[in-house]
Amino acid sequence: MGIVLRIGIGMVHPVQNAIYTGAHIGRTLGDIGINKKESFPATAHGKSPVSGIAMVKKRLCKKGKIPVCNKEDKNIISMMWRTSATYVGIMYNRMPVEERFTKNVPDWNWFDRWGNTWWSRILWSAVYVWFYVAFAPSAWWYLLIPLHIAMGPIHGVVINWFAHKYGGVNFETDNTSKNLFKVDWLMLGEGYHNNHHKYPSRSNFAMKRGEFDPIYPVVKLLSKFKVIRVNNPKTAVSEY
Repeated sequence: MGIVLRIGIGMVHPVQNAIYTGAHIGRTLGDIGINKKESFPATAHGKSPVSGIAMVKKRLCKKGKIPVCNKEDKNIISMMWRTSATYVGIMYNRMPVEERFTKNVPDWNWFDRWGNTWWSRILWSAVYVWFYVAFAPSAWWYLLIPLHIAMGPIHGVVINWFAHKYGGVNFETDNTSKNLFKVDWLMLGEGYHNNHHKYPSRSNFAMKRGEFDPIYPVVKLLSKFKVIRVNNPKTAVSEY
């Protein structure tokens, strides 16, 4: 079982947002695992500990099997709607997926379906509201509640839209992925999206001189104390 190590301003509730957590601390399911007998293939930052729908989408996108890579969508709404439809289609087995894309991917379908219910959305929204009421130093902080609740899709827009349109490119890939910033101060490393598409198995998303993934030291520290295990070796550089 993977563990979410990147804790930030957003938690994921509906399954459509499974890969859209806010700024997180760490990598899950793909890069690391708690159970030493299990080993999952690498996936992107921001994965919540749900089933492999997010990883399947990433692989299909990379192979051009589904149009959710910001190549065919004319606007953000179209991209998000298409992505949501893809997640739901995979979850309910309405979209055929080749076995090579699901290999070693855990299947927690019950958790996905629960996360895709309005009960789940309402529950998590209530938790966010309670947290602000309990800990916010003033009522002005309540203005952030809608932003926090919507952090999943906001994060999806930042990475799946803007990180395919703006930024620099370190590596040639078969997609439009880019690195949003030279120093990723906003997404805590996940903004190195071009690096990730080139070397998806790396726990450290920073590749070139001047780049820094602030979460990688956290991953190393937790690995040193055997809280997690980094499954992918440093030599894992192959693409999806």
